Amino acid sequence: MSQVGAARTERSGVDRPAAIAAASYLIALNALIINVQPLILGALAKGYALGDRQLGYVSAVFVGFNTLATVSGPLWVRRVDWRLLSWVALGGATACLAAGGYFSQLASVLFLFALIGAFKGAVFIPSFASLGDTSNPDRSYAVSTVLQGVSAAAVAAPLSAWIIPNFGVHGLFLTLAAVMSTGLVAICWLPRAGDVQRKERTGQVGAKVLSGAAIAPAIGLLALGCFGGGAAAFWYFVERIGADRGVAPALIGMTLSLTALASIVTAAIVAWIGGRLPSLAIAVGGVCVMLFGFASLHLSRDIGFVAANLLFSLGWGLSTPGFWAVLAKIDATTRLFVVAPAASGLAAVIVGLVAGAVIEAGSYAGLIGFSSTLLMVSALLIVAASLVFGRLPISPKAAPANVR
Repeated sequence: MSQVGAARTERSGVDRPAAIAAASYLIALNALIINVQPLILGALAKGYALGDRQLGYVSAVFVGFNTLATVSGPLWVRRVDWRLLSWVALGGATACLAAGGYFSQLASVLFLFALIGAFKGAVFIPSFASLGDTSNPDRSYAVSTVLQGVSAAAVAAPLSAWIIPNFGVHGLFLTLAAVMSTGLVAICWLPRAGDVQRKERTGQVGAKVLSGAAIAPAIGLLALGCFGGGAAAFWYFVERIGADRGVAPALIGMTLSLTALASIVTAAIVAWIGGRLPSLAIAVGGVCVMLFGFASLHLSRDIGFVAANLLFSLGWGLSTPGFWAVLAKIDATTRLFVVAPAASGLAAVIVGLVAGAVIEAGSYAGLIGFSSTLLMVSALLIVAASLVFGRLPISPKAAPANVR
């Protein structure tokens, strides 16, 4: 077989079940730091006596460097060996986490999370691109969302109930390092590249990034940024919101575990119906569920807290694969959609920098209002991106089906 034929065979492997599972699991590991961040911030607050403003800086540094690592994705994602890059980056993240318990000063904690964020961003891009190149991105991204929920639930429960109370910050970091190390095995099934199959399937030849074809994905990235920022504004401080309402720590930990399971339910539904419902409807519908969750905070102390978090996670499980699938489908450049994590990351950085100050200046109610506004704007923008894409002068063969 010629070198070209071998490359084409390798790149067509993105649709293999093992490849989808590997990429989904690596994305889940990348998201794990965010998914258990309320527990991480809570442990840092108690172990190192950090305030809300300082915790916001920790969140912002992690997501900021994660964003810096991913924003250059369109330049190299189709040129590097996905497996080799993932092994190096995930190995670096695991090593940093293993050493995390030895950093106790704010400056050193910020440096640690900067390194972890950069390494994790490099792991995310190849896996995200691999799922976007599959023949059914709705289903592939939903599978990754399911695994994110499963991993978060499996890790959050022991962290909150046993590891953090008994072993503190040191035990927290060692546990996360052990979990991350499992991804080094999964990388064996990650494809080395995946661009060729995407072009063959859709008839796309890869429009120039600096062209009219980039308008729709650019709007979509802005929508994803608002969505990520809106979700982060609430999720980063959900543990502190519960404590402020007087919710018992045990109930907070149990609720966080249940929220992970809730997102699994809706993501599994998306995986099951993948391709049969418009991606846009799934994305917008999920945002509406999240907003209903915020409204439920007006209920009694414990019931309102639990209901808000469950609805928030149910909506997140719907919207996340929906937003990602819409963006992958409307991207005629075949490159810009991989910046999706950077778009969410940039918004989360801004939220992390200002959220603590907003809380200290007012209350958590103001933060929730800010989150709601961003989520509503994200829904409007993703609809606009889909409408712009529908007016692009491209052939029916090149237009991905079932965007709206």
